[in-house]
Amino acid sequence: MDFIKEFFEQNLKPWWDSKDKNSKIVSASVGTAVTVALIVSLVFIIRPSYETLYHGLETEEAAEVAEKLAEYKVSYRLENGGTTIQVPRKDIYDIRLKLASEGLPRSGSQGYEILDESKLGMTEFLQKINYRRALEGELSKSIGSINGVKSARVHIVIPEPRLFKEDKKEATASVILTLSRAGGLSQHQVEGIVYLIASSVEGLHPENVTVLDSAGRLLSSRKQGSELGQLTSYQLELKKHVEEYLEEKALDILDPVIGPGKSVVKVSALLNFEQVEQTIENFDPDNPAVRSQEKITESSSEENSTTNGKGTVVSNSTENVVTNYEINRTAQHVVNEVGNIERLWVSLVVDGEIKEVESGGAVKEEYVPRTQEELDRLANLVRGAIGFDAERNDVFEIENVEFLHQKYEYSDGFFSKDKFNMLLEILFKVFLVIVCLIILMKVKKVVKSQMEKGRAEAKRRAEAKEAERKRQELLPKFKNEPKLVDHMKNIAKDDPAEVAKVIRTMLSQD
Repeated sequence: MDFIKEFFEQNLKPWWDSKDKNSKIVSASVGTAVTVALIVSLVFIIRPSYETLYHGLETEEAAEVAEKLAEYKVSYRLENGGTTIQVPRKDIYDIRLKLASEGLPRSGSQGYEILDESKLGMTEFLQKINYRRALEGELSKSIGSINGVKSARVHIVIPEPRLFKEDKKEATASVILTLSRAGGLSQHQVEGIVYLIASSVEGLHPENVTVLDSAGRLLSSRKQGSELGQLTSYQLELKKHVEEYLEEKALDILDPVIGPGKSVVKVSALLNFEQVEQTIENFDPDNPAVRSQEKITESSSEENSTTNGKGTVVSNSTENVVTNYEINRTAQHVVNEVGNIERLWVSLVVDGEIKEVESGGAVKEEYVPRTQEELDRLANLVRGAIGFDAERNDVFEIENVEFLHQKYEYSDGFFSKDKFNMLLEILFKVFLVIVCLIILMKVKKVVKSQMEKGRAEAKRRAEAKEAERKRQELLPKFKNEPKLVDHMKNIAKDDPAEVAKVIRTMLSQD
C-alpha cells in the first residue's frame, strides 16, 4: 500500500494537477472506457462456456431437469422459451449420466411402463385407454429414433367392435413429426413410418394413416387404392435412381482420370414399365410322339376229322395293336421384366487443362482444350461404365467446354456444429485477449509519457521553489531599509551567478 500511495503522490497527483479542466475530462473519459473494456473482456474470458444439454423438452420435463440441476448445484441457462437447457461444457457429460440414472428426461411420452402402474378397481374403459396411450408412446419412441426425426406424436383411434358389418368402422392414426433437418424426409422414410404404424395396430390399413410435419404440411399421400397413382410415383422414382446410379458410375471413372470437378455427366433413361405375360405353345407335326398303345390277342383251336376216323387239331391266333399318337407341343410362360432400360441419352461435358506457359520471362496460366484423341478415350471409358448399347439406339454426346475456374473450398465434414461453435468461441476469446493487450500497451505508453511529463513538471516546480527560497534569503527583511541598493550591489559583486538566477526566476513569474 505504501508503494501505491507513494506512486500516486509522486507521479499521478502532480500529473493530474498539471492538467487543465478539459484535459482532465478527456483523461477521465479515456480511463473509464479502457476500464470498462478490460472488465468486459475479462468477463468474456473468465465466464464458463455453455453447451446445450437437452433441447425440445416439454414444459414438465424442463421443470424436472431444472429442479435436478438445482439439487446438483449446477448453473444452467434456459433458451427457446424454456425448451432448451444449457450447462457448462466441462460438466455436460457427467450431468447427462446423472440425469439418465434418475430417468430424466422422460422423452415426453411413456410407453408400456404405463401398464406397470396398475391400480385396483380400474375399469375396462381405463385399461383400454392406458393400452392405447402405451401403444402411442412406444410408436412415438420408435419413430423418434429414425434419422432426421427430432420427435413424434402419434394419435390412434380404435373404434369399438360393432355387431353388424355395415356399422363397422376402420381404425385410423395420425402422426405429427418434428424434423431435425431442413431437407425433410424422403418419400421412402415417410412410407416406412406409415407401414410401421399400420403393422403395429390391429385392423389399421396404411391408407388410414396421416403423417404431418410441424409446419402442418401433409407428408403422406392418400392413395385410396389407386394402383395407377402408386405405379406412376414408383416409375418416376425408379427412373431417377437409375439415372443417378449411371451418372455416379460415370463420375467414378472420370474423377481419378481428369480430376474431380472437371466433368459433368447427365443421363436420361427411358424405362419399360409394360407388364406383359405371354404363353407360347409350339407344335411339331413331323415328330409325333406315342401317347398310348393297346394290344389285343385272340386265339382259337379247331378239330378236323379225316376218312380213317382220326381228327386233327388246328390252332388260330389273331393280334390287334392300337397305337395313339400325339403331336409334340412345347409350352412357354414368359413374363417380361418391368423397369428395364429401353434407351439412354448421355451428355458428357469435359473441361480442358490449365497449364503454365512462359511468356516474356513470366510464367502465366493458360487454358488448353483437350484433343480429339483424349475425348474419344474418355467417351469409351464412360460408354463401358454405363453399359452403352448401340443396338438399343442409345445416344452419347461429349463436348469439351471451358469451365468457370474458381477456387472452391470443400468441407471435409470433420467439425460438427458444436465443435464449430466451440472454435468460434475460442477465436473470439483470443481476439479479446489480443485487443486487451493492445489496449494495455497503449495505456502503458500514455501513462509512461504522462508520468515523465509529471516528473519534469515536479522537477521544474522544485527548482522554482528553491530559487524563490534563495531569493527570499538574499532580500533584506525590511524593504524600506536605506542601504538596500548598496546591499544589492555588494551581493551582485560577491555572487553574480545567484543574482542572475534570481532575476530569471522573477522574470519567468511575471
